Amino acid sequence: MTSSSLNRLVPKTPIVTLTGILASLGLASCAAYGGATLLRVPVEVSPSQYATVSTPDAIKTATGIRVHGWVCRTAAGSPPTHLRVERIGTDRAVAGAASQALWGIGGLRRRCTFYNLTTDWTLGADEHVRVCAQRWAASCPQAE
Repeated sequence: MTSSSLNRLVPKTPIVTLTGILASLGLASCAAYGGATLLRVPVEVSPSQYATVSTPDAIKTATGIRVHGWVCRTAAGSPPTHLRVERIGTDRAVAGAASQALWGIGGLRRRCTFYNLTTDWTLGADEHVRVCAQRWAASCPQAE
């Protein structure tokens, strides 16, 4: 078999460029939230005794930001029942807060749930967001 006949049997591998990969990644990040703008927001995740809280995505909305992430129950004991998101001002005080009930992580097994919390905040320079999952909707403990 000659090399020319072998070339006809074996398909050529497409050449992938760095530009193509970067463009694909950029489009994928936009498509994740229907083309909404992901914000680069500093996020502090407070520790939770019986759950793991993801560092959430912050999505720009017409009136503020939407915070999207997940919570997983990690141990037996009382699972968290609320997720709280706090806007932390430049003076490190809570400038705003929003909370929602968490569903789907009760029972005895390890389970996860997603959350989507919409706020009417726009963060200023040197402000950040604190997120926690607890058994109540009280203020988040500060991360250590």
